[in-house]
Parts: sequence; C-alpha cells; structure tokens
Amino acid sequence: MSTKYTDTIDSDFKGEDTFEKYIPFWRKTDLDNATNRYLLIMMRFFQAVYMTQNMVHPDEYWQSIEVAYDHVYGGVELPWEWHPKYRLRSTLYPYYLISFLSLIKFLQIDYAIVVRLYPYVAHSLLVILSDQYLWKVGLKTVGRNATRIGFIFYVTNRVYNEVIIRCFGNSVEAISYIIAFNYFLDVKDKFNKTTAIMTALISLSFMIRSTSPIGWIPLLLLKIVQDKSFFAFLKAGFFIAIPLVTFCIYLDTTFYGEFTVTGYNFLKVNILEGVSRYFGTEPPYYYVFVFLPLYFTSAYPSLIYAIYNYYKECSQKKQTPYMVYMTLFYVLIFSLIAHKEYRFMQPIIPFCFLMLGYLYANSVKNYGKIVRTLLWLHIIEQLVTYVIIHNFHFRQWETMRDLADMEEAPHSIFSMQKADLPYYSWTHRKSYGEGKNRTELILYKKDPPAARMLSGVPYQVLHDHDYNGCLQMIDDIEQGIVRPQYIITFEFLCSNNFYCWQVCQKKFDSLGYYTLYKSYKPHMDVVHSRLTIYWRTRYLYKLKDEYEPYGIKGPKSHLKNQQ
Repeated sequence: MSTKYTDTIDSDFKGEDTFEKYIPFWRKTDLDNATNRYLLIMMRFFQAVYMTQNMVHPDEYWQSIEVAYDHVYGGVELPWEWHPKYRLRSTLYPYYLISFLSLIKFLQIDYAIVVRLYPYVAHSLLVILSDQYLWKVGLKTVGRNATRIGFIFYVTNRVYNEVIIRCFGNSVEAISYIIAFNYFLDVKDKFNKTTAIMTALISLSFMIRSTSPIGWIPLLLLKIVQDKSFFAFLKAGFFIAIPLVTFCIYLDTTFYGEFTVTGYNFLKVNILEGVSRYFGTEPPYYYVFVFLPLYFTSAYPSLIYAIYNYYKECSQKKQTPYMVYMTLFYVLIFSLIAHKEYRFMQPIIPFCFLMLGYLYANSVKNYGKIVRTLLWLHIIEQLVTYVIIHNFHFRQWETMRDLADMEEAPHSIFSMQKADLPYYSWTHRKSYGEGKNRTELILYKKDPPAARMLSGVPYQVLHDHDYNGCLQMIDDIEQGIVRPQYIITFEFLCSNNFYCWQVCQKKFDSLGYYTLYKSYKPHMDVVHSRLTIYWRTRYLYKLKDEYEPYGIKGPKSHLKNQQ
C-alpha cells in the first residue's frame, strides 16, 4: 500500500452549505482561520486557570507538581516511588516544571496564586502545540471536513480534556504521540529532519513512560516493510535515540544521586515484583467495555463502526490505515496488563476523534439530520457532566483554599489522605524561601503494602487506606506523638457502609482536643468496582485554644524561635 496521504481520503461530498447546516459550530472548527486558532488557545488558558482543581489524582501531583516544588523549595515528603530503594519515576517532565518555578522564584513573584497555577500554564503550552499538530495530522489522514468534525469531539470531550490539561505523564505521552505521528506520516527511507524529530519524541516519551512505545511497534514495522525505512531508523537510533536516552539517564542519576535507569526500575518493581497489583487489577475486557465507553459515551457505537469504516476505505484507496493499527494494537496490549486506568488510553483518543470525524463527514450528505443529532447529543452530555463534576465531584480543594486564605499560616495540618491534593504547593506562601510561615504537613503514608514492609512499617490489618488513616490520626494524637493545629477528615465507605467512619468519629471526638471548624457540602464520589455513586462530607477540625499545637518538628513556640 502507498503511504502517501492527500485530501483524496477526504469525504467524497464537499458541500460547504450542507456541512454548515448540519454540523454545530461549523465555522469555528476551521483552524486555518487565525481567529479560530486564537479562540482555541484562549480556551486552553481558560482551562489551565479555571478547570484544574476539581479532578483529583495523586499521579499528577506526586509525579510532577510536588516533585518540582520539592526541588525548588524542599521539605516535601515524596511518596515511595521516589524512594532511593525504588527510583521509579523519570525526572524529565518534572525538570520542565522546575525550570518555570525556578524562574518564578528568582523573579520574586512566587505568590501563592502563581505557584498554584504555573504548572498548568506551563503545561498548556504543550497542549496548544499538540492542538496545532493534530490539525496537521487530520489534514494528512482524513481530510479537512473530517478533521473539522473530529475537532468538535476533541474540544468538547470531558474526559480527554479533563486529563490532557493536567500535568500527567499520560498527557505528555498523548502530546508526543500526536506530534510524532505527524512526522511519522512523512518518514521515508532516508534519515532526515523528519525522522530525527519523530525519533526524538518517541525516545523522550519512552523515558517518561516505559509503556509509551507500545502503539508505535506495528507502525514502525510497517514503515520498514513498505518504505524500506530500516536503515533510516537505525541511524536515528544511533544519532538521536541513544544520546537522548543517555541524557535522560544522566538527569535521573543526578536527581537521585546514584546511577538510575527508571525504565528498568519501573519494569522490575511493577511487573517482576508485582507491586502494581496493589493498586488494583481489572479483567482484560475493561478497556473495551468500561474505560473507552467512559470517554465516548453515546458516540462509542459510532466509534466502533468508524474504525472499521476507516480501515475499509483506506484499503480501497490503497492507503495504510495507520491510525487503525495503532489503536487496535495499543488497546490489545494494554488489555493484557492487569492494572488498568482510563488515563492509559489517552494517547490513542485523538486519533479516534479523527476517525469519528471521517465517518460523520462521509454521512452528512445522506444522513445529515442523524449526524447533527448525534453531535448535539455528544456535546450536551459532555457539558452536563462537566457541570456535575465541577459542582458536585472532587471538592477537596475547598478545604485547602480556606487554610491558604488564613491571615496567618497554620502551624500544622494532618490529613487522613496523603495523595489526594498537592498539599505542599497549595499551602505555599511567598516567604517560604526564607523558612517563614512554613506549615508542617503530617500526611498518612498511603503506600502499597510491599513498600510499607520494606520501610519497616507493619502490614495493615485492614487493607482500607481511609480507615487506616483515621486510626493512625487517633493513635498519634492519643499517644502524644503529634497534635496538629488543623485536621482534615472525611466520611468514607468501608465494606459499602459508613460504619468504620462512625467508629473513628466517635473515638476522635472522645479525645476532647478538637472542635469542628467547618463542614463542607457533600460531594459525589464513585466506587468504580461497583459502578455506584455515593455522597460524602469533608470536615475541618481545629485544635482548641487551650492546647498548643505541635508536630514532628516541635511545638508552635519552638517554630517561632526558629523564625
């Protein structure tokens, strides 16, 4: 098959008036229009500023944001993955954020709001770049009309946008997939700038996430067979991949203080030692029947047919359906890995949007009303879920906002959770660089049992992180180990009921040290294993005025003497 891509793969029907009649926001979908490009850029910055507090996931905070904060300011207790015994995480993306935060600190503009927002603004620059490259990919693979429809899914899809604007390694991986795929389409049998850029992006993505090359395996093999690209790839590996991998190893070695190959460590700990199973295992069908429908909702049946349709039409036109091969191989291999998360599908989702766009573009002439209905259904359901998530889900940030807005920095804060918020960067105050106003954070160690045992911590009697966090909080206070000024706690389910929470609450109240400072409106949470929703309330307790707070570092008076 030929690998040359032109607009001949575009919809056979070119009626602009018909597209404008049936496709919502048709005039705003053309990114060759400068105004539309600026609107998309403004949307990305809006998302960075206003849409980055509601979705909470520890992998974002503790693999990038808090790591960068610790490098610049210090004092952060990083999770087990960064421990010298493990050294699992690449430092490449954290160093990208570190460069921005170091400049902010040097310019003395490191106010709380700046430190809170800078990682998302820095990350949005990469997202904006990927937006432009996906447009190029669409023009090369499905044509202008299909790309414009694909971008409707791309900019309105809640789950994809919820993840891509956040500082996840998966987001960086998805961005690299888009940009590298654009250059991949133009790779021939010569080693040139195009091959070099593609190789560099795949190599860097591989160093950030060890599983990143999976989607590229069938594509590179096809290029070798069809375009005789073997020697071009060999040169790219020698002159581009090896130096970049060596550079990344140098960065990691410098960061950890000893020779480190994070990809090997990741494979050793998560696969060979099986630590990843402590974070959950799902059956092989989970991506196909749970997580991909989560992304596409009502459009999922259309996507299944769109993949088949794109494969069929590419074959008829003697063109290679690279996006089909990438998508199917990626889903197949990841389905065989026991631990599954919906974010792991992020790299292939933009290409699915383009194939959906191709199907709808070819259907407008004969089924315009149906296409319009399906598009509006997708847009409305995405907007509705956006509103629900923003108002009723993931409200943890409200507690930290209240603590950060206090005139005097709290002496110490205890949280039953360690990983649900970027506690250190969100309690930042400008004078932290001089050691003043430093709030001591006492966080429950939510590490896998294997890591806890290796660190000398006994295996939990009950494998429920929330219950253990509550027990640790009570025991530490009762034994006089700590007496934090504020305590963040929340209702939690244990065996599908609140009994454990009620037991902990009664025991905590019986200590007599704290009064309820504020309770927050209930927010919605999901039990994925049962596909059920429940409501829980968060509480902020304050130490009574007659008691002096103290943490691991000592009492409040001792901290004042240090200042």
